[in-house]
Amino acid sequence: MKIYTSYFYKIRFFEPYMIPISTAVWDPSWFHKEKNSCFVSKDKRGVYNGFRYEPFVPNKDCKNLCSGITYCLNRYGINDFKHCEYFKRYREQINRLDINVVMDHCKYLLDTLKENNNFDHEPVIVFMFYEPPLNPCSERRIIQEYFKNNGIDVEELDI
Repeated sequence: MKIYTSYFYKIRFFEPYMIPISTAVWDPSWFHKEKNSCFVSKDKRGVYNGFRYEPFVPNKDCKNLCSGITYCLNRYGINDFKHCEYFKRYREQINRLDINVVMDHCKYLLDTLKENNNFDHEPVIVFMFYEPPLNPCSERRIIQEYFKNNGIDVEELDI
């Protein structure tokens, strides 16, 4: 099973076998066809929209802790986000997750989708973020680190 990260803008370039899963507190409105966060649908190209992985969504402990990239850049410098309270809390949230449970959830979703679709490639999970990869103020680094610390290589989807 392959797992990637990407950002919402890139979904327009996805193929049906690339399964975007939101990690955002608030998804883009177009990501849920019926404006209901429980609603999953396919777009006109056959790409799924609407999946979310709640354990990766920043929880209430992270609320109101982000002061924005300008604040952190001015205070800590571009490569030193280890002092960011928001990222500290988010990392704690993610590190409490059991990697076996996370992987079981991913496998179950892919197995279910494979049973109900005729993909032309092996389907892949793509955890979605708002920020592009070069923005240092993104939870993707923590998600990638979490998987790496558990022996699973997760990269940015290159499309």
